[in-house]
Amino acid sequence: MNSPKHYAGTILIDALLANAAGFCEGNICKYVVRWRDKDGLKDLYKARDYLNVLITHAELNQPLHPATLPVQGDLFKDQQS
Repeated sequence: MNSPKHYAGTILIDALLANAAGFCEGNICKYVVRWRDKDGLKDLYKARDYLNVLITHAELNQPLHPATLPVQGDLFKDQQS
């Protein structure tokens, strides 16, 4: 698989699979790795949103299940453009 330029040659998918990263963890890593070369602060806000979801579920000791995650429009509602 060829990595896009904004991943700077990293093989992020391999690291995520090797560590059995979940959906939120994978997206956090993705947005943090690419933020400087792709969407700037917008990517950092997205990473923060996924981290907040992960923290909330950890605090409530609830497993992450797709049905309990907010829809994309809700997830990024506080994000600045």
